[in-house]
Amino acid sequence: MKTVYPEEEVEDTEDPYVKTKKPGDETSDEEKEWLTALEKGELDDYGEVSKGKKDPTLMTARQVHMLRDCINVLLQDCINVLLRDCINVLLK
Repeated sequence: MKTVYPEEEVEDTEDPYVKTKKPGDETSDEEKEWLTALEKGELDDYGEVSKGKKDPTLMTARQVHMLRDCINVLLQDCINVLLRDCINVLLK
């Protein structure tokens, strides 16, 4: 068994294709991607990042809330545009 001292450089034996932490980061790129997918409800049945359609019945309460917020913002924008257009037509 080899003793490793802090001054020694340890040879990197990890797979070069695996995303890893950058110096100073608390989480790796892969972990950040997974956490983002978790928040958005984009994980498949096996906990992997999926690119498919989300099933709202499998979403957490936070994910449903985030989705509702997005829908509410889009609806409010549509209502504002419709009202603006209606007012412009009436004022002509």
